[in-house]
Amino acid sequence: LNLKKGFQCSYHFHKNKHETFYLLEGKVLMEVEGNKKIMKAGDVQILEPKTKHRFTPLVDSKIIEFSTHHDDSDTYRDEESRKIDVDKLIGELK
Repeated sequence: LNLKKGFQCSYHFHKNKHETFYLLEGKVLMEVEGNKKIMKAGDVQILEPKTKHRFTPLVDSKIIEFSTHHDDSDTYRDEESRKIDVDKLIGELK
């Protein structure tokens, strides 16, 4: 996944899909079930089915996703993807 600074993915979950994210390069705010952590190159995040999550690139970033089968009908969104002010978000994290 090529992630562009300033664009946040939706806050969502999958009932069936198991995901593993490996951050190849960049810096990403990963939110999992309301907990926030900053991922750096080499970090891994494993997500079991039914785990709410979202990622926000703090700089242009690349994630490799390893997952079971993806089906669009298995994605349940609480919030849609959107453009955000990353610098403001970084300030809020401090």
